[in-house]
Amino acid sequence: MKKQTVLFFCVLLMVGSTALAAYTYKVDGYVYNRFSMSKVSGATVTFKVNYGTTTTTQSKTSKSDGSYAFTVTSVSNDPNGAAMSLTADTGSGEKGGIAWKAESYSERKDCPVDSFFMDPTLRFKSGTTKFSAPGVQPVDTAFLYRDDLAGPAWILLGYQMQLAFDPTKVQCNSVISAPGFPSFSPTIDNGAGTITINSGPADTPIGIGEEDFAVPLFDIEWDATDVETNAVTSLLVESSEFTIEEDGGPILVGPAVYNQSDHLLGEPDAPQPYFLISDFNDWDEGLIMEWPAETVSPVSEAQWEGHVDLWMTPDEIEGIPYFDPYPDTVFIPAEFPDGLYVYGGGPDGEPGNDPDPEDAGLVMKWGDTSVADGNYASAWHYDYGLDPDLSNCIIKITVTAPQFGAGGQINQVSFDIIDVNGGRTGWWWAVGTGNPIPWNTPITVTIDTTKTGIAATSPAATGWATVASAIGPFDIKKAQSFDVDENGSFVFGSILAPPPGSPPQFVGAWNYWHNLSVTPKTTAYKGSYVKYSQPPIVVEDDMIYGWDVNSVFPHDFDQGMTWTWAADDWRCYDERPITDVHWWGSFIGWTQPHLPPQVPDYFIMAIWKDVVADAATPSHPKELLWHHKCDKWVWNYAGYDLDPRFEFYEMQEYDLDRLGLPQENESCFQFNQLLSEDDWFYQEPMDVQEDGTVIPNVYWFSIAAVYELEQGEVIEYPWGWKTKPFDETKAPDAAVVITQLDQGTPPWETLTGTTTGHITEVVNYFPLILPDPSVYQPGVYDGWWDLAFELTTNEPKCPGLKADLNDDCIVNLPDFAIMADDWLKTSP
Repeated sequence: MKKQTVLFFCVLLMVGSTALAAYTYKVDGYVYNRFSMSKVSGATVTFKVNYGTTTTTQSKTSKSDGSYAFTVTSVSNDPNGAAMSLTADTGSGEKGGIAWKAESYSERKDCPVDSFFMDPTLRFKSGTTKFSAPGVQPVDTAFLYRDDLAGPAWILLGYQMQLAFDPTKVQCNSVISAPGFPSFSPTIDNGAGTITINSGPADTPIGIGEEDFAVPLFDIEWDATDVETNAVTSLLVESSEFTIEEDGGPILVGPAVYNQSDHLLGEPDAPQPYFLISDFNDWDEGLIMEWPAETVSPVSEAQWEGHVDLWMTPDEIEGIPYFDPYPDTVFIPAEFPDGLYVYGGGPDGEPGNDPDPEDAGLVMKWGDTSVADGNYASAWHYDYGLDPDLSNCIIKITVTAPQFGAGGQINQVSFDIIDVNGGRTGWWWAVGTGNPIPWNTPITVTIDTTKTGIAATSPAATGWATVASAIGPFDIKKAQSFDVDENGSFVFGSILAPPPGSPPQFVGAWNYWHNLSVTPKTTAYKGSYVKYSQPPIVVEDDMIYGWDVNSVFPHDFDQGMTWTWAADDWRCYDERPITDVHWWGSFIGWTQPHLPPQVPDYFIMAIWKDVVADAATPSHPKELLWHHKCDKWVWNYAGYDLDPRFEFYEMQEYDLDRLGLPQENESCFQFNQLLSEDDWFYQEPMDVQEDGTVIPNVYWFSIAAVYELEQGEVIEYPWGWKTKPFDETKAPDAAVVITQLDQGTPPWETLTGTTTGHITEVVNYFPLILPDPSVYQPGVYDGWWDLAFELTTNEPKCPGLKADLNDDCIVNLPDFAIMADDWLKTSP
């Protein structure tokens, strides 16, 4: 069963109607010819919901683009899990249908039709089972019935059928006739995915009644082979003939109207709310992937009608209404693939095509030579798959809204969030000179979902509105989709759109969207009683300034893998133990705000003695003092990286081998590990001079990710430790990368629990200096980099002094200044 959650950026905002305790279910899709795959307009589409005890039926006509949309509301019956069906009839010989079992409150179903039906009242249906586990499934019974009993009675004499299924998803174990058909002959071809059935006359006359008295034909036993990947598999009736007795004589009747039944493979996954779409592959996959992967697709005319209706009747509104007054706007769907496609980005401002966006993104074009001058809108949506909780998120999207010169311009863009029940909240921005979004300029729109109204947006939206669903107010914890739309003025003439020169010109309008992300609303830093703190540096737009140093240690040296182990020095000023550790890092090349599929099995932490720097050699770690196998780490998303290596990468002296390739939009995470008491680290006694001055100890802290790899397995996104600009007030030297260890002779220190993972001390390393680690000058800090980590403890530094807000073991004016700065403030 295909589940959809639609994220919709819109030029128009949708609003709704009254609140009522009820269930709401929505289905939309297209009527299409299953042979030519062309969309079919003007078909009568009938939607039926069978709750078991009662049924509801609706009918409407497919739009000019073949689309339709239905919404049902029930006070007492939950549609999730109910039997659903759609039938379509063009009135010119094309008919068809689809049946399924609802698996959410909003779904996409396309209805196939063909022209081989000889009687529109005869119906065939099979079950719509959910295959939640592999192996043999419950029996699926197929039935035959009539929609209309007008005219002579029909007696079933025999039938022939050709069924098709996907053999990569399911296998057919058996097809067993219902009682009364002694001459029943099925042929199963699991390689080709076909079932051929020939059934002769029944033992006794079998009358064909209405659906409640449907004739059972046969039972199918399926064996599901793939339920780990959530997907839909369908049973398709390719051909059928039924021999019917009417008024004492046999007649031949063609296939029944239902010719497809959908089965859901596997259990729906819990929704993952966080993602980033930034490069060509991300957008391209969104256009071609199906549930449960994210899906980008054009908005249909049927979806558009609901969108406009909702904007016209908001429950609450702030700022300027989107339609004030309602513009004379015509909706034109952006047809895939020519009207909705991915552009890889290029140099800005190529001759004759300004703007030509630099970033990869989604181009939406609409219009053709048949349109007259006027206002035209189009839209696309992004499907989540299910309904995630977006209650504490930051949504960002960059829009480049062009002005076409004499050909017109984009006037408005909007962004809606739709919940699972149909409630909406949305914002719109005016486009053009002096407006929040200027023409021909990439502008990043930010939405803070912890807020409502215009205050939630940056740049501030021109207007905001919200509308309840049939069962209550908009619920950000059950957000199902975003709507994305744009409205533009068009003056007939040829214009250019990305990519430059292909296609060279078209008639219509276009808009460009790039860098779409949904991330948790968070801060880069979380901690407790601090013993030593060196957190990452956060700059504009909450970006984290630093790159990630590959730090991966082998689980077993016998695997022969290449490894590096990053380390940084720190000063220890007191004897409180280290009881927990916090560090920041990324998975190199990974851009999503959640962990990649392959993560470290554990981290190896170590603390080393310091070797003091001299004129030619930086300080560095040497003797191992302490280590810990960290296999109970936890994580939280911290932000996206702003990689400083882009500033040095083009330099001739840049050391690519040791510093690596710069990365764009890498996601950063904070990692945390609470140590058991027998693993706490206590420092050695500090030196105290005659005047009482305490000389802090200098140690080195190192951490590396360890992956327990199978033979031949590779790490797709290796872990890296986050860097930060060097701070000479914190520790003496820049961080280093350890490249060689002395395993020495027994007794060794065991790091990984394997027979070969032993070390005694550091042998080789290089300092983290941009652009060339080999250029080391003591006291010249330009280009030096540290690593982001924090060592914390469960003991306060100054017990009993609760008012010592700056932790300097004295209550004085600086503490009062901290309190005064927060006087009468409240927490959000």
